Amino acid sequence: VLLMNYPVENHARGATDSSKVTHERQLLQSGNTHGTTHGTPEHSLNEIYLFDTQTLRFEYVNPVAQRNLGYHMATLRLMTPLDLEPTYNEKSFRGMLKSLLCGEKDVVIFEASLSRADGTRYPVEFYMQLFTQQGGHAAFLAIGRDITIRQRAEIALREREEWFHT
Repeated sequence: VLLMNYPVENHARGATDSSKVTHERQLLQSGNTHGTTHGTPEHSLNEIYLFDTQTLRFEYVNPVAQRNLGYHMATLRLMTPLDLEPTYNEKSFRGMLKSLLCGEKDVVIFEASLSRADGTRYPVEFYMQLFTQQGGHAAFLAIGRDITIRQRAEIALREREEWFHT
């Protein structure tokens, strides 16, 4: 996914995907999204989202993301990325997805501030790709990482730098 407040980086077609995105994608392509062995998407430390290219509805959200968001899969199947990042509108979001659909880009990297079921928000960095599932069905694959700790460290560093320079 998912939803973006501002782009961090976009990789042009032909650029090397990060190893974590490639690994997660390979696990999903195996068709086992309900695996029981260590190393499957069910046990990933990353948040993993698959959503439909037309409706944008979630088809799969791994347990890490479900726990962090506070939603069960049954509820998430009725939702889209826009429900989790309400500051982003559908037209702009689909505009970002278009670069993946037309093959202009292999991956789009962006940050989002997702809304949990309890109303709190948390920052996530996403790597999003177009993903072809078994049977040829295309979906968007978004692999996210909660960056709360990183953002807190960046703020603390800026505050120390400001204090040092005053």
